[in-house]
Amino acid sequence: MLTCLQEGGTKDMKRRLKSAWQYLKTDYKIHLARESPCPDYCQKFALSSSEPEFHRSCGHQHTVNCDRCEDLQNVMADLQLAFDSQEVKFSSKDQLEELQYDMDKAIPDIDGWKAHILREVHQDTAKSAVIENLANNQVLIIMDWAMKFLPIGYRETQRGWFGKKGKSWHVSVAVQKGDDGEIEVEFQLCLGVM
Repeated sequence: MLTCLQEGGTKDMKRRLKSAWQYLKTDYKIHLARESPCPDYCQKFALSSSEPEFHRSCGHQHTVNCDRCEDLQNVMADLQLAFDSQEVKFSSKDQLEELQYDMDKAIPDIDGWKAHILREVHQDTAKSAVIENLANNQVLIIMDWAMKFLPIGYRETQRGWFGKKGKSWHVSVAVQKGDDGEIEVEFQLCLGVM
């Protein structure tokens, strides 16, 4: 669709989309804080729910707007507007339907990616706080399930990846503080039978 826009608009839209992607990939997580005057960076505000049992009020006002967060929203809105406008010509109705489906899916996916980054940073912060406050007689055990591991090649087709037969891994990591206060980590790998 971007190639259907006027040449100057296409280059600008591609530049803005690339900038938004780079921002989410690198800078967004750096700016997140427990409390921030920018609502996009305020973890307490962003993770709060409208349900009373999960609602947290901020002790500050959200008076700052981030230019890059706004540009992310603006580029998605501009892309939707360009798509909906009559100046974009499609070769067929099928192409229009495919691109509409992609647009309808992409915008919530981008918002979901942003929310995932926020949860990741919040969880890492909480995990670091727990580890820092561990007593000598306490252990933090982190358990996770890992995907099947049978590396065939650097790049595999989707069919090749999901069609693999193999064993899943259950990974456990035990973190504790030693008598000297240093962090000790023990890694355990268990193969499961599928």
